[in-house]
Amino acid sequence: MKKTILSIMAFMAIGASAMAQANTGSETSDASSYKTALGGRFGYALAPSLKTFISDKGAFEAIAFFRPDWLQTNVLYQVHNKINGVEGLAWYYGGGAAIFIYKSAFGSGSDFAAVGNIGLDYKFKDIPLNVSLDYQPYFSFNSFYGFVGDSWGGLAVRYVIK
Repeated sequence: MKKTILSIMAFMAIGASAMAQANTGSETSDASSYKTALGGRFGYALAPSLKTFISDKGAFEAIAFFRPDWLQTNVLYQVHNKINGVEGLAWYYGGGAAIFIYKSAFGSGSDFAAVGNIGLDYKFKDIPLNVSLDYQPYFSFNSFYGFVGDSWGGLAVRYVIK
């Protein structure tokens, strides 16, 4: 099952990258000075993160959390708005979905969640580095606990590919 999820994530990343390359918009957007960035996200768990813009303000971010007993993937759509007066800084909002696959003392299973997203995104001017800080509330129906509402935040540090 983990191999299947990893394969799906890889195809999603490739698809998002292809969509970004096919975009006929400007090389830099109104809200961001980069197109695609790949790196790590630090929060409740260390996770790889890929962010790619598909329009002037719209971006997809894919995040994968790994633990020995848990795999979680988030795919988020974000709308970026630049902050006047600070070059390279934007605030964003959006949302998406998360899929959880887990094993616990109660058994194993999978869950689906709706995820919100709000944060700040900064691209350094002279180096290929992007950082973002965000908050992600989520709501899921868990087979063991019933309806679950929770949240997490994180700091992503990414290398700007393009």
